[in-house]
Amino acid sequence: MEDTRDIETRLAELEASVRNSAAAQRVTTLLSMQLLTRMSLLTDDPHEFVKIIMENMERDLERTVKAAQDADEPMRVEAQAAASYFSVMAASAKRMMLQIPARSTH
Repeated sequence: MEDTRDIETRLAELEASVRNSAAAQRVTTLLSMQLLTRMSLLTDDPHEFVKIIMENMERDLERTVKAAQDADEPMRVEAQAAASYFSVMAASAKRMMLQIPARSTH
């Protein structure tokens, strides 16, 4: 009976950890998008600025994922999680940029 309670306790701790991690990811994404938006508005072309930042991040992440292919399982899992997280951020950046009018070049 004690083993079952111990398993239930560990399971509850794991579930709380996952919820906290997901919440932290949402907060980090929101913060990142706010910073990216504010910085982009200080440039001559906010859309180009965000595009360059996102392309650079994607390139760095691709290198990380590629390097992790030869690493141990935890590193591969972490690299895949980072790639998934980047996908969420990239989608957020696209939505954010829809709210910012493109600057006229005339």
